[in-house]
Amino acid sequence: MLQHMISLLFLFLPFSLANPKSTPTLPFTVAAFQSPFPPTASNSVTGLRVSASDGFFWAGRTTAVPKTGCGKLRGSKCPAGDETVLWVDREGKAFLGSADPQQIYIDTRTGALSYLTPVSTPPNEFSPGANVVNFLHLGHGTNLTSVIPGADPHIFVNPGPGRRAFLPSPVMISMPCGHDVTSADMEIGTFNWLGSDNSYWFLCPQNGNSTKYQIMKEVTVNDPTQSGCLSGIALVAIDYSGASPAAGVYL
Repeated sequence: MLQHMISLLFLFLPFSLANPKSTPTLPFTVAAFQSPFPPTASNSVTGLRVSASDGFFWAGRTTAVPKTGCGKLRGSKCPAGDETVLWVDREGKAFLGSADPQQIYIDTRTGALSYLTPVSTPPNEFSPGANVVNFLHLGHGTNLTSVIPGADPHIFVNPGPGRRAFLPSPVMISMPCGHDVTSADMEIGTFNWLGSDNSYWFLCPQNGNSTKYQIMKEVTVNDPTQSGCLSGIALVAIDYSGASPAAGVYL
């Protein structure tokens, strides 16, 4: 009888107590933003979507489909796995939106934004020097849209009062509450790591290939493997409202 009562008690415990794993909250996808805006060059990386693959994060000019698998979710329960979804908990830890959330970290040896994966060597282990805290998801309600006819399609909008958007200035946006605000009145969502001197990221071309960039927080000056890196990159956090989990496992 006592064992039965204890079992019932655990059914009604908050998720965070019954299960020590963090609970997904305010999930988002990520896209790059490069100043100036609107883009003045045809090779601007603004609007490139970020995907997870091989334990790292990439921004590509082709379709940004992550490398995923079903993991423990088989058959009809296996998610499509075509979105790279992240979330940050109250302790400043970041995760991928997989069935068993995979933790994101900064490899302080290389500066790379990384994540745990079962196909790494060794599997599901942090690299030496991994920093797993100090992540920050600022601003919510951000979407990716084109509100100006003929404008570049990569425009990030946060339709909320007192927030800022990456838009050409001056721009007037019609608000649901019946009044207009300018782009200077809006704040878009971003994904940051507070362990460095600023909130910007680097995009480093893979093997000199400008169609695929690796997301880096720090780069080494005069390192030939990191030549051609783009600096001053913001990572825009775009609200995600799709299926959860977004993937069985990110590989």
